Amino acid sequence: MGVSFLILLAGIKMLKDVKKNVLSIIILIATFGCMLGFSLFAISFSSIFYILIGGGCALIIYCSRLVVLKQKEKKQLKSLEKEPSNITQKDIEKTSEEQVEKVSKTVKKENQKFDKFLSSQPSSGDKKEDNK
Repeated sequence: MGVSFLILLAGIKMLKDVKKNVLSIIILIATFGCMLGFSLFAISFSSIFYILIGGGCALIIYCSRLVVLKQKEKKQLKSLEKEPSNITQKDIEKTSEEQVEKVSKTVKKENQKFDKFLSSQPSSGDKKEDNK
């Protein structure tokens, strides 16, 4: 009895800290429903399986969200590649700070490469001396 009370308290504390969105509520209700159903019908099902199934579902959802976010990011970057006259205020507002930082780092690297190239080229005064 004491162990189940401690587990219940830990579950309540975790429930308070969890972000309350549609997905977390659905998983909570599904898990609770499965546990209740298996208990009522006396089906032997280890609680470890609940943890593994929940973790697997969370992993699948996390990966699918990453794919969706990457696709959105690609669309936004393609919209940024338009000519400056075609860029609208809406496109600018959609751009995240991370994307701006990525682009600025790329520009800085390209500028450094260009500066190195220019410094490695002989100056026009050097060419005149070589011709003499």
